[in-house]
Amino acid sequence: MPNAAFFALHDALSGPKRPGSGRHPLPDQEGLVQRMCRLGAHNDSLVVVYDAGASVYAARLWWLLRWCGHDEVKVLDGGYAAWVKAGYPSSTSQASAAGGQKKGYG
Repeated sequence: MPNAAFFALHDALSGPKRPGSGRHPLPDQEGLVQRMCRLGAHNDSLVVVYDAGASVYAARLWWLLRWCGHDEVKVLDGGYAAWVKAGYPSSTSQASAAGGQKKGYG
């Protein structure tokens, strides 16, 4: 998907494991906000999340962004496969950091 950014489960969508923290503990909230801001996404930006499977990871990112105070987050119905099947453009390049500053979160 053009202008997409990749968020891996084990680094961006999860925090470090600690005793009793579970398999995929919550990531650092401030770190996630800063990562979004570096991509140019702020609380007033529409963010569409998706994954290559059943949208489990997309749903996790949706929840995490809502937890951070980002209101305009949507999960792409059908994920990446539905996007491609519908004939929309795809790309393997990732969005580059826009150098944004934190604003409008929480």
